[in-house]
Amino acid sequence: MRKLSAVFTLGVIGPLLVLGCTREVISVTAAPAEAGGIGVTGEGKVAVEPDQVLLTLGVESQEATVELARQRAAEAMDRVLAALKAQGVAERDIQTRRLSITPVERADRDGRVRREGYRVTNSVLAKLRAMDRAGAVVDAVAAAGGDLTRIQGIQFAIENPESAREQARDKAMADAKARAQQVARGMGVSLGPLRHFSEGTVSIPRPIAFQAREAAAAPQTPISAGEQEVVVTVSVVYAIGG
Repeated sequence: MRKLSAVFTLGVIGPLLVLGCTREVISVTAAPAEAGGIGVTGEGKVAVEPDQVLLTLGVESQEATVELARQRAAEAMDRVLAALKAQGVAERDIQTRRLSITPVERADRDGRVRREGYRVTNSVLAKLRAMDRAGAVVDAVAAAGGDLTRIQGIQFAIENPESAREQARDKAMADAKARAQQVARGMGVSLGPLRHFSEGTVSIPRPIAFQAREAAAAPQTPISAGEQEVVVTVSVVYAIGG
C-alpha cells in the first residue's frame, strides 16, 4: 500500500474541537496499487472563530512539611475556585487535571541529598463560554491565588465544529476532482467514477496573544483568540474512463 501522511493538531473533548498546538501524525492509506485509476489529494480550508476558551490554571505551594504545603495550597485553591465561579464559570465547566505532592530535594557539593520540603500542586481545566471574559478571569484568578497562582496554558475551542468540517470537506472534494480531471486531460482519457476515498482533518492554530498580569495597577490581561483554520484533506482514486 502507498501511504500519505496528514498532520493533526486537534484534540477532542466530546464533540468539542480543541485548537491547540500539539501535533500528532496519522497515516491516510490510499487504494491498493493493483486497483488502478487516477489517485490525487485535495484540500479544503474554512476560517472559524473559536467560541470557547480552555484555561489550565491552579496553585503551587512549597513548605517544610507536607501538611503545611497541603494546607496553603488548599486555601489558595479554594480562593481560586471561588474567583472562577464569581466570574460566571459554572461548576460543571471546572475539572481537576492534576493533584500532586512531591518532595523537594537538593544535592550538596559533597553529593549528599538533602530534603528541603514538599511541593503541592493542584490545577484545573476551566472552560470559559464567554470569550470576552477570559482576561478578567485570568486577573481574578491571579489576585485570588496570589504568589501561589500558576497559569499553565490556554487553548481555544469550537464547540460545534461539524458545520466547518462539512464546508471544508466540500472544498477538498472539489479540489481533488479538479486535480483528477486535469490529470485525465493530460493522459487523453476521461474520468470514471470514484473508486476510493479517505479523509484527514487538520486544524491549524494561529498565534495566541497572552500576557500574565504582574501588578494590581496593570491593565486587564489581553487575550486574543483570532481565527482558526479547519482544514480537511482527502485522498481519492477515480477509475479511468474511455
